[in-house]
Amino acid sequence: MRLLLLIEAAAQDPAPDDEVPDQTVGVVRTQVRLQKLDFWVRYPDFLASQLMVW
Repeated sequence: MRLLLLIEAAAQDPAPDDEVPDQTVGVVRTQVRLQKLDFWVRYPDFLASQLMVW
């Protein structure tokens, strides 16, 4: 379930010139954004401490 939520959060609207099927809802162009989001979800204490410092 967590992975589906991360994919939905990382997906972007397809560009008009992209060759994607008509039913495409979103496009994930790279795994880096998914990996970053997965880190924050797995370690929420680290995220909270970073937000407190920021």
